[in-house]
Amino acid sequence: KEEDGTIQTRLFLRETPRYVAGSRFKYIVDSIPFTYDNLVKAINDAIDKEAKETGNKYITSTKGVLSATDQGELTVDKLVSYFPTFMDYAYTASMENKLDEVVSGDQSRVNLLSDFYKKFIDLLDNAYKNMEKIKYEETGETCPKCGKPLVIKKSRYGEFIACSGYPECDYIKKEVKEVRYVEGRVCPECGSKLIYRKSKRGEDFIGCSAFPKCHYVEGLAKKEPVHYEKEGQVCPKCGKGHLVAKSSRYGTFYACSNYPECKYTEKIFVKKAKKNEN
Repeated sequence: KEEDGTIQTRLFLRETPRYVAGSRFKYIVDSIPFTYDNLVKAINDAIDKEAKETGNKYITSTKGVLSATDQGELTVDKLVSYFPTFMDYAYTASMENKLDEVVSGDQSRVNLLSDFYKKFIDLLDNAYKNMEKIKYEETGETCPKCGKPLVIKKSRYGEFIACSGYPECDYIKKEVKEVRYVEGRVCPECGSKLIYRKSKRGEDFIGCSAFPKCHYVEGLAKKEPVHYEKEGQVCPKCGKGHLVAKSSRYGTFYACSNYPECKYTEKIFVKKAKKNEN
């Protein structure tokens, strides 16, 4: 209240609270035979599956909090605009009741599907005709094949740069990847340098730089790799190959990379640290 008798009010705005797995659970637990853990797992699995199969990520889950991505919000906006009937909560509730009637024999499955299709196909045709196409972001470069602008597109494996004139022009810019070598190590199978690589799933691993001639790979363990003193040195027997560390059921040993022409081997003795005597 001010000195002149007027009353001022303050309006505090806060961001709309995000859904978490638990809050979503209470809305559907009565209608779906899920346990809490199964439901949370189903939500997260659906998010991961969609991202891997299509490259589109509509929802992110961070510490249990579900948030719509820009792609997700855009998709929902378009669906609400062009398919308002099917995006209405009342329609979902009505459809669940009608499906229950089909199960009980009080509703014809054919009639239900026919009624749905008649409404859906009209809205779909309208969306095809009137929904504006999203413009791809241009990179500022021109296509070396046809001269049209290059744009950023998305696939199930991530973003890539391609010609905006597709399908008339199928040019795709190849990404020049920086090769990261594993210091102090060579491939135990062919002696080539080892490099860090990334799988289609986005997982890092170590592989041979001579791929596809050599298919040696190994996972990235949290512990640091073991470095062997003589690994990489010239073979003392043939002088052509070099020593690589290998493992067998009898232990770790050095062998010549020129095998089977050279069968030189040398056992590696690992010194055990002495325990502190009190």
